[in-house]
Amino acid sequence: LCVPCFCWATPEERCAALRWCCNKGSVAAGRGPGSFYWKSPPTVSEAEAFGGAAGPWASRMPWWCHGCLSHLPYCRGCCSGRSFDAAPPNAFARVMEACFGLADTCRCFRCCLMVSCSFMQGRARSVAASTHVCEPGIYAPNGEEFGGSWIFPSSFERLPTPPGTLGRDGQPLSTNVAEGAPGSRVIMWVHGGGNIGTMVRLYTSAVGFALADNTGQVVLMPAWPAASTEPWPAAVVQLCRCYRSLVRLYGAKNVVVMGDSSGGGMALATLILGTSYLGEGNLPPPAGVGLSSPWAALSDAAGKTASAVKFDPVAGGYSPQNFVPTEEEPVAPLGWGDYLPSGLPAAFNLPGYAYATSARRDADSLVSPNVATEEELRAAARPDSVWVAHGGQEVFSDTMSELACALDKAGTLHESHVMKTMPHDAMLVAPSFDFGCGRGRGDPHTWEPTVAWMRMLRWLHHLGPEWLEGGTPPFGTAWEHVR
Repeated sequence: LCVPCFCWATPEERCAALRWCCNKGSVAAGRGPGSFYWKSPPTVSEAEAFGGAAGPWASRMPWWCHGCLSHLPYCRGCCSGRSFDAAPPNAFARVMEACFGLADTCRCFRCCLMVSCSFMQGRARSVAASTHVCEPGIYAPNGEEFGGSWIFPSSFERLPTPPGTLGRDGQPLSTNVAEGAPGSRVIMWVHGGGNIGTMVRLYTSAVGFALADNTGQVVLMPAWPAASTEPWPAAVVQLCRCYRSLVRLYGAKNVVVMGDSSGGGMALATLILGTSYLGEGNLPPPAGVGLSSPWAALSDAAGKTASAVKFDPVAGGYSPQNFVPTEEEPVAPLGWGDYLPSGLPAAFNLPGYAYATSARRDADSLVSPNVATEEELRAAARPDSVWVAHGGQEVFSDTMSELACALDKAGTLHESHVMKTMPHDAMLVAPSFDFGCGRGRGDPHTWEPTVAWMRMLRWLHHLGPEWLEGGTPPFGTAWEHVR
């Protein structure tokens, strides 16, 4: 794991080495002692788990799932007064949530990211998130609270307050930014974690500082409930409340929603819920939607696509011990394929098992946005406003291409960018590998994750030049290369 810190290596060399380490870890966990946690869910069938005395979740009706939710109507079948059809817990989800929590709270672990991103961190700062800006927040989501972190350019002494913002007492707060000026817009980034582990602090260091610095805008990194304790629809409902509050604070035209990995899937599901299923309270779509390697197909079938089989580090044979030399490739590649296993038994399926039932994962667009209708996708985003990026060697690659095609058919897609030789969520290594002090040698601007990050900024400029107004271009880059 220290390989990325070797500053004398090129970004490609360090990424390949890191991916190879992750590949080996996936193989070891799938075949060694760790395989205990990779087993398929409970011994009881799904029907037994959800019904009768054998169902540990059958009688549970969480506080956020009563009738019309008081604050947020939700009438897609789970709030009809019957038992909530929650997914059963599994050991893998609980263990991974604990690991994510440890990584997120361990100061030593975050130190490396903060050092790597020190160039951006000096130009951006963060505070705990609250529904009402400029007031102390809380880390965990609670009702109308966002949870997570606000990140904003350090040119502001305090969190920029958009005009017309009201405090908890309903009184106007002092405004420290003019309407339309830098800081009057917000980017909501829903981070990944397999729906089972929230890591706001890590993502604040790895992505948030760079995004706020490059754009000059406010970034909200909301926390979401982990599926191991609060399965679907807890996270989507919480995020929908969050988006609704942002629309009220900033106005929909001043909000961009983004997300990576499972967060990309939840971000799109959040917008489908908020724009199509709140009845008279339907919300307008944001100015733009950006998705980095979105996990938007949670069905078991998604783990059996051609890309899922080909790039699976366990089944695909991309580890050196499974490599078969050929004349064209006599030596095993260092870091190839994806680091996420896809076939059963594997981590690809188990977060989904903990998140939602198979029926919903197969057919509900609020769980798997890949099955959304054209009408739902058209309502969730404005025309020519969606940007999608993913790696060409991801196990999710086929399903992400399907999602991009569906968005294009709905008329909302602006660009689908493929990093041909990259694994899952590779774009997020660009801020630390290239634009921080760990950029190493070589020209980082030709590396695929960096190119993707630059294309993301170009997409934001496409939404309106004001989205980059007040921002600082990435290290060694002139704005004309972006615009």
